Amino acid sequence: MDAPERERHEATVNTPMDRRGFFRKGACVGAATWALAKTTRNGPAVAIAEEQRPSAPLAAEEARHYDKLETGAVRCRLEPRECEIGNGERGFCGVRENRAGKYYSLTYGRPCAIRVAHIEETFMHVLPGAKALNVGTAGCNLQCQFCNTFHISQARPEDTTNEALTPEQLVERAKAEGCSVICFTDNEPVVCFEYMMDTAKAARAAGLKTTCHTAGHLHPEPATELAGVLEAVCVDLKAATNEVHEKLTMVKLDPVLDTLKHFAKLGLHMEVASPLLPKYNDPPEFATAAAQYILSAGGAEVPWMLMRYFPSYNMLTGIATPLSMMRETLEVGQTTGLKHVYLCNVRTDDGQNVTCPKCGETCVKREAGEVECTWTKPGACPKCSTKIPGVWG
Repeated sequence: MDAPERERHEATVNTPMDRRGFFRKGACVGAATWALAKTTRNGPAVAIAEEQRPSAPLAAEEARHYDKLETGAVRCRLEPRECEIGNGERGFCGVRENRAGKYYSLTYGRPCAIRVAHIEETFMHVLPGAKALNVGTAGCNLQCQFCNTFHISQARPEDTTNEALTPEQLVERAKAEGCSVICFTDNEPVVCFEYMMDTAKAARAAGLKTTCHTAGHLHPEPATELAGVLEAVCVDLKAATNEVHEKLTMVKLDPVLDTLKHFAKLGLHMEVASPLLPKYNDPPEFATAAAQYILSAGGAEVPWMLMRYFPSYNMLTGIATPLSMMRETLEVGQTTGLKHVYLCNVRTDDGQNVTCPKCGETCVKREAGEVECTWTKPGACPKCSTKIPGVWG
């Protein structure tokens, strides 16, 4: 088998190591097996799991960032779609409902995915090697055609198996699991904005940190509120043009770019993650444009995580991202001016260490699942003392 053929073979059959691959394995820390469902926002779910634990009843927490209209409808002000929702109806996300002129979050305190994971699933410059409690709820304000957590992101909360956990109880769960970080991820955290905000406040009071992984489709006002309680945010950059981004996610790219600039302006530690979809995000075009967006929004020191894509949901044909494509994108990103570019959710011994951009010294070494920090002062190069951006303690 020659090298190109070997790589095609590996891309097709290698076991995925994507950050959300636990759904394929049915792993959910602290909870029994939950049902995977094939569903639409407006239709019933068809359960395909063999067992399902009892689900907590839906929540009814009044939402934030909405307007009451004279007609009895409400207008969501959380994100740019700004759904106008009539009485008894829900927004595009499927998890926020108008009840007699008041808008309610149905997933407040109702996570359907809770698991312990390495922080590196979501961040490369946050507490290396730390254990994070990853939390997800039903619903999403996007409809990514390649989503590998569509079982919850494209489901309504009555179609997922939810736990009843207040923010304070979620913090206690994190402490019991030995986690120093709570990360809202696996679906779009914006749709459970209130739960994330209140959990972050409770976590900070208990000495824990809170982060989130978002697609970045939200308005500046809620983003500003989040920046006041989160320690870090990871924003997806899924395409380089409005046309491609809308085809893949059903929303345009421009609001995401605005969010990148907004978080950077607020001073919140920000990292960017990009799924590398063959034919859509091929280098050098995507790599150059994306790197320039990041440079413009936050500067050369914003970490860029290159995520390997695996066929899923409505994009089941094709192959996983070839490693050669990932390495070429990394090189273009570095050449364009980014100082911290990483290869993620892929089996490789390169592209995962944190190195000093000035002298090249390795500051954080990641190999075979092990993490070693070589610095004596967290966040400073052990050789030349250059500061490395991140959340280190």
